[in-house]
Order: sequence, then C-alpha cells, then structure tokens
Amino acid sequence: AAAELGLSRQALYRRMERLGIARP
Repeated sequence: AAAELGLSRQALYRRMERLGIARP
C-alpha cells in the first residue's frame, strides 16, 4: 500500500505539473 501510494503521489504530481499547477 505504501509503495502504491508513493507511486500514486508521483503520478499525481506529474499530472499536476502537466496541467501547470505543480507546487514545489
């Protein structure tokens, strides 16, 4: 679950970055 969450987080960040709403 932890590993999946980490992966989901990375994917989410990447998606946000693609949208142009990524935050440092």
